[in-house]
Amino acid sequence: MRIQKSVNTKEIGERVKQLRKSRGITQDDLGVVVGDRTNGKPLSRGQISNLETGKRNFNIHQIKALADFFNVSIETLGFESDEIETVDLLERAKLIFENDKVPMDEKQDLYDSIMKLYLAAKEQMKH
Repeated sequence: MRIQKSVNTKEIGERVKQLRKSRGITQDDLGVVVGDRTNGKPLSRGQISNLETGKRNFNIHQIKALADFFNVSIETLGFESDEIETVDLLERAKLIFENDKVPMDEKQDLYDSIMKLYLAAKEQMKH
């Protein structure tokens, strides 16, 4: 996906590291902030190191948690807000499509609506 490729993970990781160090926060402490939301476990020091060196990508929840924790904008971290909104929207759509409790006809209606919006926008760009 183009959105992911446009993000310089090494530069963002460096910004996070600078913010962390300037505030006297350890990697362990930061691991709690951006920990796994599904099971409540913090990220390990090694996982934080991988994020800070750009070897691993931040997910949308981690980005928002970091911005809130450091009281900075996502742009300060190196992300464009429209990229974040797009990724967030895609993650929410994915949750709907993967949810077994959502009836297939509702999933189909959502898909059809998204495709109509896409095709209308594509047609508009031609003019």
